[in-house]
Amino acid sequence: MRARHSVLAALIIPGLVIGSQLALAEESPWPCFKHDVRLTGRTEATRYEAPVNLWTFQTRGMPKSSPIIDPLGDIIVGFPMYLYSIEPQWGTTNWEFMTLSMMNSSPCVDRNGNIYFADSAGYATALNILGEKLWQYDIEAFDTFSPIVATDGNIYFGGHTFFAMRPDGSLAWHFKEEYDVFRITPAIGANDWIYVIAQRPGGEMDLVVLTPEGWPARAPRYIGATDFKAPVIGDKGQVYVTSPWILTAYDKDLNLTWTFPISAGEIAGSPSLGPDGTLYITTKNGYVYAVGKDGQEKWEIGLKDAIIETSPVITGDGNVHIVTNNGWLVSLNPDGDINWTWQVPGGSVVPPAIGADGTIYVAALSGRVLAIGSRTIGNHNPVLSKGLVSPTLGYPTTTFRFTVHYYDEDGNKPENIRVWIDNEPHEMSIFNGVPSDGDYRHNTNLPSGSHRYYFTATDGKGGWAMYPEGTSYLGPSVNPLRPWPTSTLIMETKLYRAGDTMRLYMRGRNPGGDIFVDFYLAAQMPNEDLLYYPYFTSVPTPWLTRYLLPMGWEMPPQVILHLTLPELPFGSYWWHAAFCNPDTTEPLGGIVSSID
Repeated sequence: MRARHSVLAALIIPGLVIGSQLALAEESPWPCFKHDVRLTGRTEATRYEAPVNLWTFQTRGMPKSSPIIDPLGDIIVGFPMYLYSIEPQWGTTNWEFMTLSMMNSSPCVDRNGNIYFADSAGYATALNILGEKLWQYDIEAFDTFSPIVATDGNIYFGGHTFFAMRPDGSLAWHFKEEYDVFRITPAIGANDWIYVIAQRPGGEMDLVVLTPEGWPARAPRYIGATDFKAPVIGDKGQVYVTSPWILTAYDKDLNLTWTFPISAGEIAGSPSLGPDGTLYITTKNGYVYAVGKDGQEKWEIGLKDAIIETSPVITGDGNVHIVTNNGWLVSLNPDGDINWTWQVPGGSVVPPAIGADGTIYVAALSGRVLAIGSRTIGNHNPVLSKGLVSPTLGYPTTTFRFTVHYYDEDGNKPENIRVWIDNEPHEMSIFNGVPSDGDYRHNTNLPSGSHRYYFTATDGKGGWAMYPEGTSYLGPSVNPLRPWPTSTLIMETKLYRAGDTMRLYMRGRNPGGDIFVDFYLAAQMPNEDLLYYPYFTSVPTPWLTRYLLPMGWEMPPQVILHLTLPELPFGSYWWHAAFCNPDTTEPLGGIVSSID
């Protein structure tokens, strides 16, 4: 689980809802089925022209749940018995939650990141943003719609009764009257009125309008006895409803405005609403219709060999994106021309979600979640290579250098290039070459323990790279600081001649790990400078190196060196002892003791 989540963890008590004082700064870019409470299927985000697969995430089964996105940008998606939270940068699991039974509808998320869903066991469940259960409520429904969050914070669930739940899990109100089931996701329009399709015991359907308090706002309107899709609310309060063969428009008071019959085939899902009010409808045999808000056809297109069972989704530039259940994601411009196609293994039967950066998240029948990013036409992805850390072993005081090579054949310099250490991003800077073909580095200290790292880069034109692709490297390993050795150097006598054998004693203790000792011989000059033997320069040169002090060393004075002295100029000399790390030869403390 990522560090940004752990900050919130300290503020959340299991069983309690995150209060408004902890509201997240960003609203979700796709908080519910078909994006918003009007069920428009439209986002303000835009995309570059060409698709690119960012990552693929494998789950345990086939989805019946459309993905949503929480305020942190994580993708929340339900598969048969599990709800997953997926990190958007490289497609790994933040957490997974096992449900009581199958999930046949999409979850939704509120501004605080709390997630709500219903399962086929008949329970409504709330989780916090960490995937911890807040509450469950028995709604006694085995065929329910995708919940939505109203302006007042209440969450609407359906089944045999229409429920409004408060964020703390208590019942705000319920609506039943003569209706048998509420299984179609409602939409919320002006005045926060709730437009819901309710089924009578005989199968007849009414379009019912409720106030936020649960009272009927208008007399219900009978719309037929057939399979209806979720209603959609237009920009001026229009209500659009689809039966298998007809798109019908009502005003907000449920007065009939117009109807549009579909001749090509059975309607696959509820319509989606373009920025200019155009309605886009898909049919199960692969046709797409564009219908103006006046009820007149603008165009239709047949997608070759396509089988469609879901609604389109629309970006802020008006482009229409349709996923088929026989393996394709198709992008159309507002005039019905194909922008591009992208293969989706297994296809999909639920609408995708679109992130704030225009990335399309598809839950495929193969059990995979795909992140389809975008880049400008003709733009190539940059390439990262030669990523490493040096040294691979050290201490909290060690400076670790992370380096990677960036290359962009289009000559684009990186918009950002980062090393992710334990899933936390760190900006890198160039130290060799040119921005579009150069080496980048980041220097840092790390706490003790084992670490993992990987590199990412974007080129500012939709190109993206990761190294290593789809995984991370282990390293570096950081050992705790060793307890500082204590020691004293003692010489047998202070008067020597060339050729004499000198015995050098050392006493003390080493409570930490094994440590080497380097010994230096230095002469005191008349100007009081120390010059080191044998070159008599100010640069220390070890006389004898790599004498090992094992861990636990503790003893009274004993002989540890027998040295035959060379011919030395007459004068005073000092022995110095310095400790170093046996694994990296990194100095651990400079000169710690001296004698003459």
